[in-house]
Amino acid sequence: MIVGLNARLLLPRKMEGIGWYTHELFRRIVQNHPEHRFVMMFDRKWDPRFIYGPNVTPVSAGPQARRHALYYMWYNLSLPRMLRKYRCDVLVSLNGFIPLKSPVPTVNVFHDMGYIHVPEQIEPITRAYYRWMFAACARASTRLATISEFSRRDISENCHIPVDGISIVSNGVRDIFHPLDESGRQQVRDRFCRGLPFFLFVGVLQPRKNVVNLLRAFARFKAETASTTCLLIAGRRGWRDDAIGKTFEALPCKDDIIFTGYLEDEDLARVMAAATALTFVPFFEGFGVPVVEAMASGTPVLTSNVSSLPEVAGDAALMVDPHDVEAMVDGMRRLDGDAGLRASLRTAGLARAPMYSWDRSAERLWELIEEAAATSVRR
Repeated sequence: MIVGLNARLLLPRKMEGIGWYTHELFRRIVQNHPEHRFVMMFDRKWDPRFIYGPNVTPVSAGPQARRHALYYMWYNLSLPRMLRKYRCDVLVSLNGFIPLKSPVPTVNVFHDMGYIHVPEQIEPITRAYYRWMFAACARASTRLATISEFSRRDISENCHIPVDGISIVSNGVRDIFHPLDESGRQQVRDRFCRGLPFFLFVGVLQPRKNVVNLLRAFARFKAETASTTCLLIAGRRGWRDDAIGKTFEALPCKDDIIFTGYLEDEDLARVMAAATALTFVPFFEGFGVPVVEAMASGTPVLTSNVSSLPEVAGDAALMVDPHDVEAMVDGMRRLDGDAGLRASLRTAGLARAPMYSWDRSAERLWELIEEAAATSVRR
């Protein structure tokens, strides 16, 4: 079998949620199935680190899909040409987009429908494009999957697809996330936070991540306690992040808030394991990868009680309303001051994290690939 892989999100130093999802699953299916050929399709020159084995043929074709018209051209003109040229039997796309008239069967993974639930937090032209394209791509998919039960039911309701026609191929936890001993934790504190304990946020700095309310809550936490705990914010700047900067500049505790920018893997894993708690309280998530990374690291979690997060966190996190700043302050106060609560959440998180396995997800993805390929007229 010749499997086409949409690899356009495999970009060094720009990897975030869907990029890591693509990397972890593509790497496994390529290495687990040396008897098959894989054609990895990029929209620019590929990085050799993403060519996972001798059974991979990397190819690229323009245009680079950076804006909506170019997206449409790449998926509906360039990608079908590559599929025909390399005689692929099936296409796998893990970011929700496929050719609307694919020449081969498709396996397509949607991650969330944030453009419906938080429309004001997405650029209007992007929102309109997503409304049109995601529903069309969902209906055109031979096999459709998503990352959580919440997203499964959400996609079913909004795209009018039977829920039993949508599979779940969840996120996993990368091996780099594991607990640190106290010496290692102190080394991280010394490097990033003047030796002080810290809360951690991880994610792109964009409106739906709720960083403005997190900053406000942290400022009130500092004003109401004598805690020396800092706030470490790890992630690149995103769209419409001006409010974050304005809120930060107005706070009296700016010296205790550290913006690291995008962190490479080793640093990200170490700050996750060294944090007093992950404070990740977005307005909406289709999954919430930092939550399971924190659990695997033995780090207590404060997260939101909305969308997919209660499903993913289970009883291994302290949950609050992301619109309620006072509830966030109370969560910070409890996690900072109650060692027993932290120990309880650490134990629960370490027990829950193995539920999320990249190996199991790769096995499920491969089942869908075989099912889709079996529908092909040309075998």
